Amino acid sequence: MNGNSRVLATTIPGSSKAFIDSSVMNLALPAIQAGFRASVPALRWVASGDLLSLGALVLLGVVGDRCGRVRVFSWRGWRVCWP
Repeated sequence: MNGNSRVLATTIPGSSKAFIDSSVMNLALPAIQAGFRASVPALRWVASGDLLSLGALVLLGVVGDRCGRVRVFSWRGWRVCWP
């Protein structure tokens, strides 16, 4: 597998995850509202928390691309990565 195929093979699941995540949230919010008797502001918190966690994972991936995966997931690596 060459470099272009690897990039494509990792980009497609990433974009698919974002699409599936938004679709699942739109389908799950009415069930969450009915099950927990949640108000509309509470549902906004649920959606915001989901988007925040997705954004954190994307940011962690960007830092991993910049600094290397091993450095990102080790405590000593943060000092090397961010001066």
